[in-house]
Amino acid sequence: RWGGVASGTIRANSPAGMRWATCLRGFARAFVVLYCVEAGLFLTLAPWRSAWPHLLMAFPVVSLRNLLLDPVARGAISGFGLVHLVWGFHDLRELLRSRRKPATESELPR
Repeated sequence: RWGGVASGTIRANSPAGMRWATCLRGFARAFVVLYCVEAGLFLTLAPWRSAWPHLLMAFPVVSLRNLLLDPVARGAISGFGLVHLVWGFHDLRELLRSRRKPATESELPR
């Protein structure tokens, strides 16, 4: 038995339920950080790579392809990637900060 986990009944206000919720919240935040950093790197760097025009050849709409090849659109896509990177590093900082300090009773999920 793992604090109510084996029996299949975890009450949200029980110690096991609070640990489980905290663990899930940590995994979710880590997943968001991973997504934001990965998407941010791709969106920031991909429009300026030499493979970008080759990737866009798969687009069936020529006007959309031409729009995405424009340097202004490439800059906008890179800017969107930078927003993802800032967001990801902000969440990473918050995740690391929350791991350093112990949770108080008022911060635990109810």
